[in-house]
Amino acid sequence: MKKLFLMAAMMVATVAASAQVYVGGGVNFSSSKPSHAKEQKVDTKTSFGIAPEIGYKLDDKLSVGMYLGYNHSKEGNVKTDAFDIKPYARYTFVKWDKVGLFAQASFKYTYEKDTDEYEDVDEKGKTITVKEEDKTTTWAVGIEPGISVDLTDKLTFISTIGWLGYSSSKPDGSGIKASSDFGFDVHTSDITFSLLFNF
Repeated sequence: MKKLFLMAAMMVATVAASAQVYVGGGVNFSSSKPSHAKEQKVDTKTSFGIAPEIGYKLDDKLSVGMYLGYNHSKEGNVKTDAFDIKPYARYTFVKWDKVGLFAQASFKYTYEKDTDEYEDVDEKGKTITVKEEDKTTTWAVGIEPGISVDLTDKLTFISTIGWLGYSSSKPDGSGIKASSDFGFDVHTSDITFSLLFNF
């Protein structure tokens, strides 16, 4: 038994010694306003987010890591804050010099809160500020294809494009059932960019 534990400890130490640590992440910002008639009033939607990332290169092809994300958006009186965590395993199946193609299997958990603030009048005719909150939890598991470019020995550009998998979302509240989705999507929200620094 002691020999088995010793062999397992040596294997873990060998993997840890050969692993290459990397850190990085991505940021995003957008501002949009839908088309409308001149007499209509519409709100501009602004959003920004940050997604730090840390991982380990176990060898030239396989990496494991994790994203931690925060996104905030505002449209009129409605604000949305989302926090997510996404562990992943990334396998590079094709490599041409500095350019690689990979598939990334991941599990993602997201907590999202929508806050709507507006003014109303109470029973006494006094103007009050009303705040309403809606909360939703989402989990998803799937595969993301992507591309990597080694800009230097220490700096790597990463982009994932699209999503193939299953997701389930459930708003808070009694009697509300979760909604689910399975398929392949290529939306702007499914395209990510990040820079990684290799130690």
